[in-house]
Amino acid sequence: MSRTSRRQQSTSGLEVTADEVKNLIGSALNKSCQLDPAPTWLVKDMRGVLLPFVALLFSKSLKTGCFPAAFKLAVIHPLLQKSGLDPSQPKNYRPVSNLPFLSKSLERVVQIRLQVFLDSNNLMPATQSAYRQFHITETAVTAVYNDLLLAAYSGQVSALCLLDLTAAFDTVTPWITTCYCFVWSVSMVFAVSFCDGSSPTCLADHIESSMSTGRHPLFT
Repeated sequence: MSRTSRRQQSTSGLEVTADEVKNLIGSALNKSCQLDPAPTWLVKDMRGVLLPFVALLFSKSLKTGCFPAAFKLAVIHPLLQKSGLDPSQPKNYRPVSNLPFLSKSLERVVQIRLQVFLDSNNLMPATQSAYRQFHITETAVTAVYNDLLLAAYSGQVSALCLLDLTAAFDTVTPWITTCYCFVWSVSMVFAVSFCDGSSPTCLADHIESSMSTGRHPLFT
């Protein structure tokens, strides 16, 4: 059995192994969220003790189709999109969501399995460079540049249209993600549980908004 086949076999089911969690925690950056009960570096140091419990928690989450409510909490830091913009205008801010460490780890577990499913069933667009192994911005630019050169050598005229997709993710509803998960081994119940009931709080200038409303005094 090839390495790819073993990887697909180990990450296509709903069982999360201790070795998988060990690799996730070991490769994680030492970034912490104020919602974390313990700093990330401490979790990494104590991962030998925590691995069985975290693996069991993640497995139960996938099997029961329940994304823990505590994992849906997030601290949002509004950052100016560009220097020089008017800081009094809310539209000039880009929200940066800071999630608990275990929440990001469970999302990574799901992302790996979903990516394996999409790749093995040839559902990823051939020209997509984002969120794919060995595909980055440079590969996308290289492909476009190559197409322009081939067209020029053939005596053709090319027109390049560049779109600003800054707010592209605003058009992706949670139900699109739900449909992807429906055809995968994770149940529809898990997808709905993941997308429903998130509770963000906004933190700016050391002032924190209400967790229930998400409204911040600076932006009301």
